[in-house]
Amino acid sequence: MTQPSVFAGTRIDPFEHEFVCIDLETTGLNAHSDAIIELGAVRFRRGEILDRYQTFINPGRKIPPFIEQLTGIADHQVRRAPTFHQAADRFADFIGDLPIIGHNIGWDLEFLSVHGLPLHNPRYNTWDLASIFLPTIPEYNLTELARRLEISHEQHRALGDAEATALVFHRILELSASHPAAKIAFIARAARAANAPIADLLEGMIAHAAGANSTRTGSETGNQPEHKGLSGVKLEKMLQQPASDEIDGPAANAMRRTLTEQQVEDLLAPDGIFAKSFPNFENRPQQAEMLKAVTRAIYQGRKLIVEGGTGIGKSIAYLLPAVLYAATNGQRVVVSTNTINLQEQLMDKDIPAVIEILEEAGILEPGVVRAAQLKGRSNYVCLHRWNNLGNSDSLNEDEARVIGKTAVWLDETESGDRTHLNLHMQDWTAWSRICADAVEGCPAFRSGAPCFLRQARNEAESAHILVINHALLLADLAVGGTVLQDYQRLIIDEAHHLEEEASRQLGFEISTSTLTQELESIYRIVNHLNTAASRLGETLEAPRARESVANANAACNQAGQAWQSLWEAIDGLYRSATRTGDGGRADNDRQPLTLDASVRQTRPWSAAAIDWESASAFVRECINSLHNLQRAVTDGWFQLPDDNPANEIANGIDALTEINDRLASIFGRYEDDRIQWLDVIRRNLTLHSTPLAVGPILADKLFASKESVVLTSATLAADSRFDFIRQRVGFPEDCDELLVDSPFNYRRNTLLLVPDDLPDPRRGADHAAGTADVILNMARELDGHLLVLFTSHSALRDASYRVRGRLRADGITVLAQGIDGTPRQLIDRLQSDPRAVLLGTASFWEGVDLESGILRGLLVCRLPFPVPNDPIIKARGNLYNNPFNDYQVPSAVLRFRQGFGRLIRSKSDRGAVVILDRRIQTANYGDRFLNALPPCTIQASNVSSVGRQAAHWLNL
Repeated sequence: MTQPSVFAGTRIDPFEHEFVCIDLETTGLNAHSDAIIELGAVRFRRGEILDRYQTFINPGRKIPPFIEQLTGIADHQVRRAPTFHQAADRFADFIGDLPIIGHNIGWDLEFLSVHGLPLHNPRYNTWDLASIFLPTIPEYNLTELARRLEISHEQHRALGDAEATALVFHRILELSASHPAAKIAFIARAARAANAPIADLLEGMIAHAAGANSTRTGSETGNQPEHKGLSGVKLEKMLQQPASDEIDGPAANAMRRTLTEQQVEDLLAPDGIFAKSFPNFENRPQQAEMLKAVTRAIYQGRKLIVEGGTGIGKSIAYLLPAVLYAATNGQRVVVSTNTINLQEQLMDKDIPAVIEILEEAGILEPGVVRAAQLKGRSNYVCLHRWNNLGNSDSLNEDEARVIGKTAVWLDETESGDRTHLNLHMQDWTAWSRICADAVEGCPAFRSGAPCFLRQARNEAESAHILVINHALLLADLAVGGTVLQDYQRLIIDEAHHLEEEASRQLGFEISTSTLTQELESIYRIVNHLNTAASRLGETLEAPRARESVANANAACNQAGQAWQSLWEAIDGLYRSATRTGDGGRADNDRQPLTLDASVRQTRPWSAAAIDWESASAFVRECINSLHNLQRAVTDGWFQLPDDNPANEIANGIDALTEINDRLASIFGRYEDDRIQWLDVIRRNLTLHSTPLAVGPILADKLFASKESVVLTSATLAADSRFDFIRQRVGFPEDCDELLVDSPFNYRRNTLLLVPDDLPDPRRGADHAAGTADVILNMARELDGHLLVLFTSHSALRDASYRVRGRLRADGITVLAQGIDGTPRQLIDRLQSDPRAVLLGTASFWEGVDLESGILRGLLVCRLPFPVPNDPIIKARGNLYNNPFNDYQVPSAVLRFRQGFGRLIRSKSDRGAVVILDRRIQTANYGDRFLNALPPCTIQASNVSSVGRQAAHWLNL
């Protein structure tokens, strides 16, 4: 949210008041070094434009090519335009003293102020309003809002953006008026508690909201309902939930006709039940082969690792035996995935389809087999904590906004799961204060009060098929398996992510803000108790209550000061070590510092360790003071109506204890079975720790404790063997193995090209120029329809700069990750208009499943070797005699196969794959990459011919 206006605090009727909406176009994003090139503004009331203002501005410099491409504003258009100083007075006169509306308005106002036009009008941010009243849409940029609200929009022009923003503002107001007046009053109260500017608007909205004339709001009547602001939320289902100890496991009487193991294996045979029951059944021998292997593993209690190539239908191959075994035996089968997309596919499509087919075939009893999805505690909102925070008189703007958007979202959600709630980075701290991460002390979780987490766990307890993610599977493993109890059969899909997620869940990170954020929450409770103590008068408990608050406050202050000193010492350690070159420097300017034995012998380390000892002592003292304060609350010294503050203090104590324990594991005795390092993440210095090898932990704590485990993915084998992945994750050596190829005919549908005149990638500038030439060549010949995969953001940005203008002249759009939008936005834009080139890195190498025909070409710009100076890569590689050949190459081969798989997603797809790294042909390890691919049609090529060859192959 924007900073409060000096005129804020007055209720405004948003449907009667006149507003002005402004927008700027500039030469860049830095208000101090860039210049304004266009001003636009509209005055409006009730969504009706009353007047318009637009002028170009002469910036006194050349307009950068990217800005010219983005806005369409060229140097010749601004050459005779007024300077900003000449136009400022007229622009200010147009604005007058009207309230200012804008999308991320703080940015525009900062630009104007820096350039000599400070404005002090009330200002309201449409981003804030959209975040509250459109809580589940994926993006809040102006283009997406205009599209969803069906508003025509001339993008990246000041007047067009101003008009679109004005209409978006009015539409959101209309949308907010559809909510009950009590809910709007609740949201407005939270905004006012945070002194947020939009409180003026929200308070003015109450009179226009649903039911405003027939009922008074809670704030008007003085009533304080149990869950104020929750009108319309679906609580009935949760209120009907039985207590956890009354939940039965999966029903054992779910079979109408019991099948033998052999009959399950024959379900997908050419003459099997599926073929007889469904005329459109497509027999896939590869799917049937995987079904047989998974059936044996589940029914006979075996361990299996199986790679199922793209297109075989592997989810059906493992769901059929899983459902039938669970239904026959009344035993739960757990399916773990890495991505949300696959979880949703399983829950919304594949599992219901399998159950329906088996019911219609007369095998399952109708309506008896259940499936459920369960996630970690922090994914669910806690209504108890939400209600407490929402009714607090001490909120910051992020908290007020999150309270508002969740109040709207709670009318829609049945699960309380944040998956479809759009939370931005600045929202996460506020979410942590309302999520169900602290259920141990929550009275709602223990009692029969509405609770989303208890509802989810109850559904999981009675499910035959339980879908979870790797994060929950491994986080539960880290705490001893207290959540996922009583299951012996586990299927891990997307198993190639298992080691990475295990490293995350069995490790931790601590940043400069970790303790500070916890102390902020504690200070809120301490201030609340201080207010309560001041109202006690001269009661017997009053002096002791005030003393306990004062002691806790002082201890928190000392801990915070010691924490700052510690991080100053850690910063000194990092700067000292990285100045000498330790830690290396990666392509994206990361410079991690491994905290190995040599670093721990240095003076900066000794200084940091001394500060750690001091900080640790102060944190322990803070914990002791909080224990005393908690006892004072539970003993009734503060005369509070409930134990909520005591529960929140307990949460704070747990958090501080964990932080202290984790720091002790880093600064205490050196453990060579862990990897510990310092790194700068999102401009914050961060301490990291993770096991050196996760395989032995998974082998002992996970795989050995289950009767049957199936690991599967489309990419598990390196060099046509499973040795590498099995060793990395600790899977048993005597497990069953199956490698099932894709049913697609790659010789017919895939052309593989490696330009033989492209410079080696290690010749940076020459390779970048050649890469740009290939992109231009391919994009023009294929008319867009192109995905380009990079291994670094800097190479992606360089390519975007080189090709954008030239392709735009051909009517082909360049969509660059991190420049033109988020991955989700870029995929949506490519699918809506395939005459585009999508430049992507990391997240685009897998999980991108575009509709058939969208892609005609795939470019892999460099073999995807892991970053060599990454502390995990370096430490784990050193476990091998030949780190490069035995660790880095197999890792890169698996990643390479994932990238290759983005092109051909169905039988009808055809396209060309161009590898822009000649090492695949010239290096001694190149064959390991080529042999990992399915047999494609390969043609000799060069930079100038690849596009023509691809077009000819595709008959374009």
